[in-house]
Amino acid sequence: MYHTGIRDRFSASHVLIGDFGPEEAERHHHDYVVEWQVSLDALDSNGFGVDIDLMVAELRSLAAELDGSHLNDLPFFRDDGGGRPRQPSVEYLAQHMNECLTARLAAAGGDGADGLARLRESRLQLWESDTAWAGHSMNV
Repeated sequence: MYHTGIRDRFSASHVLIGDFGPEEAERHHHDYVVEWQVSLDALDSNGFGVDIDLMVAELRSLAAELDGSHLNDLPFFRDDGGGRPRQPSVEYLAQHMNECLTARLAAAGGDGADGLARLRESRLQLWESDTAWAGHSMNV
């Protein structure tokens, strides 16, 4: 298995839903560090797994969209699919980002002429502080 990964940063604010104490009940922000990794079972005919420049462009684009945002206001967090707001947790944010990035990579044909046929997994790790992170992985 081959792995290719990149990293970027952005800042966003949120307010947690529920009784989490005064600090979490007020709008506050985090300086996030996001690490995105894809895993492939084979390299292409040129010896590459995935177009790193494309991965960088897609992650930078998504990080720029999220930078300065208030997560509670994003459509993903406004509705959990059942008409209720979704908790703007680092876990759900990792899921949202991973799903968006994988879809963007697929749309752009990110691993060459055979599309995503060699891609096996997309994994995203999202740090909300120097010591705390959550992640999301999915088979592709």
